[in-house]
Amino acid sequence: MGTCDGISLTEVLVSLLLVTSASLALLKQQWHVSQLTNQLSLQNSTLLQLDNASEQLLAKHPFEIDAQFHLTYTKNQHQALISVSRRSDLLTLKRIVSI
Repeated sequence: MGTCDGISLTEVLVSLLLVTSASLALLKQQWHVSQLTNQLSLQNSTLLQLDNASEQLLAKHPFEIDAQFHLTYTKNQHQALISVSRRSDLLTLKRIVSI
């Protein structure tokens, strides 16, 4: 029968390096997905406030907006420009509404 030496230290270290590299790559990808999800959530809530303000303008109701948002409204004879931004970041969404 032949002798069996087992696994060498080099093989163990190479395997550990591969597993660690893969784990770090997956962690980085998870962090990136989490950041994109947070950004989309903030953009979605800002867009919802912009939609609400546009509908309130068309229905001729006074504007009601959450305290975490800032609303800017300019109007001429045929159009109105509504701008909604979050107070905590630089995201600003604008919409032109025909009135």
